[in-house]
Amino acid sequence: MIRILYLRLRALFQTEKLDARMDEEMRSHIELQTHENIQAGMRPDEARYAALRQFGRVESIKVVCREQRGTHWLENLIQDIRFGLRMLRKNPGFTAVAVMTLALGIGVNCSVFSVMNAILLRPLPYPEPNQLVQVMKNWKPSWRDQAELSSDFGVKELSALQKEPNLPLAIAAYAGHEANLSGGEQPERVSCGGVTPSFLQMLGINPAVGRNFFPAEDRTVDSHLVILGYPLWQHRFSGDAQVIGKTVLLNDKGCRVIGVLPADSKLPQKFDLLIPLEFSEELLKPKHMAPFPRILGRIPDGMNREKAQRRLTEIYAATSPPEEQGRIVLRGFHEQLVSSVKPSLWIFQGAVIMVLLIACVNVTNLLLARASSRRKEMAVRSALGAGRLRIMRQLLTESFLISVLGGILGLFLSLGARHALEVLTTKLPTTEGVSIDSRMLGFTLAISLLSGVFLGLAPAFSLMRLSAGDSPKEAARSITSGINTHRLRSLLVVSEVSLSIVLLLGAGLLIKSFIRLRGVNPGFRSDHMLSLTVDLNPPRYPDPRSQADYFDTLITRLQSLPGVQAIAADATLPFGNWALSSGLEIEGQTLRGNPTVFIGIVNADYFKTLGISQIRGQPLTDRDRAGKAGVVVVNERFVRRYFPSEDPLGKRIQTWGDEWKTIVGVVSDVRLAGLEQPPEPIVYHSFLQTGVGIMSLAVKTAGEPMKLSGAVKSCAMEIDKGQPVFSLVTMEQRLKDSIEPKRINVILLGLFATLAGGLAALGIYGVISFLVNQRTHEIGIRIALGASPRSVQRMILERGLVLVLPGIMLGLLGGIGLTRAIASQLYGVPPTDPLTFCAVSLGVILTALLASSFP
Repeated sequence: MIRILYLRLRALFQTEKLDARMDEEMRSHIELQTHENIQAGMRPDEARYAALRQFGRVESIKVVCREQRGTHWLENLIQDIRFGLRMLRKNPGFTAVAVMTLALGIGVNCSVFSVMNAILLRPLPYPEPNQLVQVMKNWKPSWRDQAELSSDFGVKELSALQKEPNLPLAIAAYAGHEANLSGGEQPERVSCGGVTPSFLQMLGINPAVGRNFFPAEDRTVDSHLVILGYPLWQHRFSGDAQVIGKTVLLNDKGCRVIGVLPADSKLPQKFDLLIPLEFSEELLKPKHMAPFPRILGRIPDGMNREKAQRRLTEIYAATSPPEEQGRIVLRGFHEQLVSSVKPSLWIFQGAVIMVLLIACVNVTNLLLARASSRRKEMAVRSALGAGRLRIMRQLLTESFLISVLGGILGLFLSLGARHALEVLTTKLPTTEGVSIDSRMLGFTLAISLLSGVFLGLAPAFSLMRLSAGDSPKEAARSITSGINTHRLRSLLVVSEVSLSIVLLLGAGLLIKSFIRLRGVNPGFRSDHMLSLTVDLNPPRYPDPRSQADYFDTLITRLQSLPGVQAIAADATLPFGNWALSSGLEIEGQTLRGNPTVFIGIVNADYFKTLGISQIRGQPLTDRDRAGKAGVVVVNERFVRRYFPSEDPLGKRIQTWGDEWKTIVGVVSDVRLAGLEQPPEPIVYHSFLQTGVGIMSLAVKTAGEPMKLSGAVKSCAMEIDKGQPVFSLVTMEQRLKDSIEPKRINVILLGLFATLAGGLAALGIYGVISFLVNQRTHEIGIRIALGASPRSVQRMILERGLVLVLPGIMLGLLGGIGLTRAIASQLYGVPPTDPLTFCAVSLGVILTALLASSFP
């Protein structure tokens, strides 16, 4: 076998040498026989003729000998490739258009697939990632009508599970929060991960410097330990290995550094440092913000996930109070991490596949037009003995060359476009970014080859219908009689119009939804507003009075800055990352379940500064301080829900376990979580009466807000050098960030739809142009017989409409079903919005008329 392989490789790379040797050998045989015939008495010419007759047909023998080498099929392929490249080089305009069209379709597919590969297909960078699961609970909170799936567990629930000796899987827990890191030149805000000692071990991460938490170390008295993340270690401690054993301050609590994470460590959330979970709870207790751990599990070998889920549900039911019981659900950890972006990715991938199909249809139409001009060539080939399969192979080889060239160029185009799509992975710290790997190259090769098959079949079958008995003259005369070919080209245009209609409908719905979303009134003013947040260290400000005094002093200092017009302060400004909520009791009412309301802890100028209207009653004032009668202001949604038929003013309510307070005013609604979310009931307290350790300020400025960021930090540092100021962004930026995912979806799908519509317009132009070229003589005769140019133009435009209208009808029917897939992405727009359907149809008709008018 090795010798045969060697001989075939030699035959492949030494073809000319072997052919020359074979010619020499045959010549020697013929000359030897000729010499023998001469010796037998023949004349030289008769002797040579007899030798040739006895030897046989030389060329046929050569063909048989070449076939014996076993490489004839590869030689034929190389010959086809060479001929195909010559044909493409002979028609540079056609080649450039075809390759560029395919490159666009393949390029956008590669770009989207590279992101899907990074997020959905590439395994997580942990040992045995398929064994990792997110432990979730399917339960019904008392304040909701339906059950919900939650990954947040209470500390008591986690403790009960940890004490169970017969758990069906290993578990670890983590909870994220933020804290103030001080002790250096500048305090800063850091993201802390409260974890159990088994957390890093489960993920297969070992500290690069120092050690991990020991088992049960988080339950000891000395639980004030910290493991630094690599970036924090570099910029805060300059990568000093001697940091192990040193003390850093987290919320003014001394913590001993015991380790540093490696630079390439990937955690489920972006944590600057890790601390024991018990210590995490201690840091947050004074702020009424107990952590809600998430439980990560690893299913052992031989254990079925369903069986582990049933067993864990039984344990959870036995350890939880009856009102909080629910069913445990084990979801794949990878699936849970990508659940937020998975729907958008599949929508994008479906969109770019449609773009590729439209690109292939366009190139197929080009090849069909080119095939019409090659009928004489194929007739000559057929007359010389080429079979139909041989002709098909040649045409498929040429289409493969176009698709491979388009794939190579598309891959390079995707290198630039993929960076724009990496924004989809920013919320997934476990991904290693978008990169080219074997899976990406395999995908590019696969779609290139499939495109080649798609491109080559129609022209090949069109030319294969040419009869072997047709003469070149008959083939040439049949150029203008390809009715079936023309029908096929028209059908292809109808298909690409229908595909583009579906994409344009999706993009149109998203654009209209985004415009509606942008037009939603958030309930407050955001122009010329600089927002910032200060979270007080509990040891320095342990009680509400000291907390209120600090923020009162900070507000007074900031108001004295040049350019500051007013300041709004709240524990949680709208469009923040979190919000305070509380149970509610109303004097004289028995409320069903345990209703919750959002809590605002604000200053007296809050409503005026943010432009929140006073509907009735009076606002909060600076006189509403500790020791005075407790008062609150509520919003309209609160009144509609809890006082639908009576005046709320003068009613008393209780929230947050606080004293009973009287409602003195009603203000307009504000959207807290985002423009898509409806307003929720809110109860506003005075921060001078209800102190809180964290406050966000909105500073209204006369000029550019961010220019005051340095002065704002300086004011805070003058009051307390250990208090960092963070989240310094404009309120306008908060609004933009809240709709950023929608904006990305609109831009990408709009770009794909525009590309599809442009390709469809080119397809219409190509077919009509070819039709006009075919009917040039007919048009000349029509004009000679008295037809006006306008009537001829009308005839051509009518032909364009005949191509477009069926495509529009099919596209609208397909759009009715497929646009429902993006229903969850829409706001205030139904998936079958008639105005969008009409606008897209009219736009495609006008585009078709424009494309048809040029020919």
